[in-house]
Amino acid sequence: MDLEECFVDDMFTPTKKVAKPWARPSVARGPTKRMAAVQKWGLPVALSVYSASLHEMTLVEPMLAQRTASRKPKRLIGDKA
Repeated sequence: MDLEECFVDDMFTPTKKVAKPWARPSVARGPTKRMAAVQKWGLPVALSVYSASLHEMTLVEPMLAQRTASRKPKRLIGDKA
């Protein structure tokens, strides 16, 4: 797998207003942030789900610690937003 360049981005997932009656209370709380790192051809290197209140910069290292590739990407590219 070519890990010369990897791209990092996140996406917010809103919470539904009505929790399902069978869902545990801890599961049905707050919006989440999904983060992904993909290599330059679009293959996923790392995926994670976190609370939406955390900033993206603090989540990159823990996400890469759970990567599927054996080594870290050489260069990460992300947006400023």
